[in-house]
Amino acid sequence: MNAILICFNGCSSEVEFPLKKDYLVLETLPYEALDKRGVTLNAKLVGEHTGNISEVGFIWGDVETSFKYPTILEKNAFSLRLESDLSNGKDYGYQAYVKIDSLLLLGNRLIFSSLGTIDPTIGDFYPKSGFVGDTVTIHGNYFSLNRERIEVTLNDYVCQIVSADVKHISVIVPYNIVYHSGQLPLKVQSGNTQIMAKESFLIEGFQITEVNPDHGIVGETLIDISGITIETMPNSIEVYFGNHKAEEVTRIGNTIRARLPYQMSSGSYQVSVKLDSTQVISNSTIEVLSRWQKINDFPSDGRVLGNLIPVGNVAYYLFGSTSLNSDIYFNEIWRYSFDSDEWALQGNFPGQARGGAITFNINGIIYYGLGVTGANGFFNDFWKYNPAVNQWTRLKNFTGPPKVKSQFLSMSGNGYVIGSSYYDGGIKEIWRYDPALDQWDMLGEIGIANGINNQDATFTYKGEIYVVDISNPKSRPVKVFKFSPGTPSIFEEIATLPFGPPAIQTMPIVFVLNNKLYLENTSRFQTKTGWQTETQMFTLNLESIEWARIENFPEALSAYQNSFSYNNYGYVGFISPTGADVTKKIWRYDATIQ
Repeated sequence: MNAILICFNGCSSEVEFPLKKDYLVLETLPYEALDKRGVTLNAKLVGEHTGNISEVGFIWGDVETSFKYPTILEKNAFSLRLESDLSNGKDYGYQAYVKIDSLLLLGNRLIFSSLGTIDPTIGDFYPKSGFVGDTVTIHGNYFSLNRERIEVTLNDYVCQIVSADVKHISVIVPYNIVYHSGQLPLKVQSGNTQIMAKESFLIEGFQITEVNPDHGIVGETLIDISGITIETMPNSIEVYFGNHKAEEVTRIGNTIRARLPYQMSSGSYQVSVKLDSTQVISNSTIEVLSRWQKINDFPSDGRVLGNLIPVGNVAYYLFGSTSLNSDIYFNEIWRYSFDSDEWALQGNFPGQARGGAITFNINGIIYYGLGVTGANGFFNDFWKYNPAVNQWTRLKNFTGPPKVKSQFLSMSGNGYVIGSSYYDGGIKEIWRYDPALDQWDMLGEIGIANGINNQDATFTYKGEIYVVDISNPKSRPVKVFKFSPGTPSIFEEIATLPFGPPAIQTMPIVFVLNNKLYLENTSRFQTKTGWQTETQMFTLNLESIEWARIENFPEALSAYQNSFSYNNYGYVGFISPTGADVTKKIWRYDATIQ
């Protein structure tokens, strides 16, 4: 028996096969209206069906991606106009689909070569302002028909899309920008094109409305930040001036008050408030002033362990070494002019340069001596230098025990040497030098158990000598004492330092301007995670005995430096941050800057 198989094309038209079909056929038809605006895709249903058609549309795309766009069925036919997402000269495949009951029926696949589409545009959006959770509708043209290819952002925060077609996109203002300030840029990413609205969207949540004052001093000025909904904010508020975090922040009603940080440089800074992960930035800036001013660098080799002392309207730097670890010392004398901010080489010392020496100025004459070198041991020689004629004169030797890194100062026509870092060198002794008699006298001992050395601080005020015992960790909390040269054994405690926990200190910065002591100390202390450092600078009003914290010295941890005051300015220079390296920087502190 012979069998004959007759094949019919299920995608053919009824005209060719006028047989009545009792099944459904989906036919993808050739495209139409292909131009630079887009293309129209067509399809039709042929045959009988009793199922429920829930969705019709087209699946289209290139070799890398595909998209599924639904459309509307009318009289067993449907079409889709693509006017977005197409690239010029690119081939795209497409095929119709129908969802009927639980089945997905696919038509045949065809191809078109695109001439591209017009880039999407934003015409406008409404409303122009609102709060989180509000709906914003964007009006425009040629938006992608595929929601997955649309992204709307407010200041880079992604919005939830409610609905979208080629001319409209509706989104919800995201909740995670509840505390963001004011005007936010609105962007739409449609396919491969990003467009920005001409206007910004105004968030009616927290906004910074005012920053007052608009200028201030590092570490001193309190800045008031006013705004909307501040009173409803969480307690965890952080305030930043640029990248510098304020250490003191309080909230009073609709105002946040923050102190300018203690470690900043002069310049303009944008003010921002951080709430959780959101940072609200003010549109205005604040001009920050520092009382520290960098003046001309030292022009020769960097050095440390020398002596820097003012005489009249100039200062002299004597000798020094290339590092704290070196035993090679310069014997040069350099002169600095306060008026011209210039350095000049003055001459050389005829004796042996050394470290740990003492020096003081009495009536325009510089006195220098004592100290130590590794090669020569301790020195007891003493000299005077007349800078007016550049002349050195040898004086009588010091008659006491060796003195290394002692505290030294001058007052009322006499010089004083207090303590020593050499244990057998009279660590508690107070010696006075009388230049008229070229004579040394031991006045007594200070009432501090472990004595003092150059890591402590001494200064004079109204005919009395003040001592700050910073280096002795056993004497915590650190005290400020004073005594009169006539009664050196009577120590009067006048204040307790506001520095932090017990620590190993570096050499402090100390100078006096008017009635205030300026004191900075860098503490190094051990924690569970390792060694930590903390630097703080304070003033002590010597009349009211009140401490006030001010801005830090601009340089980092310092193992050694020279500091003094002249003509209502404080000076710090010849800094050794670690002891092994030195800098040439010189800084001036101007308390009159407002």
